[in-house]
Amino acid sequence: MQDNEANRSRSAGTDSLFPMQEMREGQREFYLDAKDASEKGLVLLANAPTGIGKTAAALSAVLESALPAGRKVLFLTNRSSHHLQAVEEIAKMNAARAEAISAAKQDGKGRILLVDKIAKERMCLHRMRNPRESGPLRCEMSRSFCNYSRPKEGVILEVLESGLAAAGTNSLCAGKAACPHFAALGAMRNADVVIADYRYLFDSGVRNVFFSSSGFTLGNCDVIIDEAHNLPDAVREINSPTIDQDSCRLASTGLQLARKLAKKQNDTALADSFAVPHRYLRDTLTE
Repeated sequence: MQDNEANRSRSAGTDSLFPMQEMREGQREFYLDAKDASEKGLVLLANAPTGIGKTAAALSAVLESALPAGRKVLFLTNRSSHHLQAVEEIAKMNAARAEAISAAKQDGKGRILLVDKIAKERMCLHRMRNPRESGPLRCEMSRSFCNYSRPKEGVILEVLESGLAAAGTNSLCAGKAACPHFAALGAMRNADVVIADYRYLFDSGVRNVFFSSSGFTLGNCDVIIDEAHNLPDAVREINSPTIDQDSCRLASTGLQLARKLAKKQNDTALADSFAVPHRYLRDTLTE
């Protein structure tokens, strides 16, 4: 028993990616359990009190297993504050554990690269510059309708290297006249950690776009689900779509916008294809 405890203590030593010099006892147990699960491909369901330092322990433990194997870490959370916390913990690792990170990573670089991804509606330059714009996003109708939807490789690399939270990515891309959503998707291809909402895994439509755009699969990811007790309600909400008058109005507005943009592009056939459903929704709402 004493040898086992000694080994567990050494496993959480200075060669780990944990950003602090010491761990609290409960935090060490959580860290070691998370590392063991990651190394063995197991599922760990952990319950720990608030304030124990779960985010730092889970991220460092899973990264120690994932980085040498070339796997990505997908950190899912439904709270904006926890997006920020994950970004901060990785920044601390980069500052305190550069040598250990370099030894763990296949490319030998002493930095963990992250992308913080939030809903694309909140990473849309058109919406940021014109909050009154509603309906489907322009890129959802056609990327040719958006001037920002094809960010240059230099912008994508800057997003990857910056280590910024999503709000910072928005500001960076706004200054470059590039779409933060598509820049973040492009940056994911070379990221070590992706921080995202539950929808990126549990909404089939979002998941398919996410994995096809980012160039990796669930099979080469380690997934950390933050506050998993919220997951059942979140999944039910994700998979319970509703159509109400507001949804119909947004759809009608989107079709009208799509028609105008198609005309602007001199695509008469595309513009005409939007006319019938737009009239149907308009007439339905006025009955």
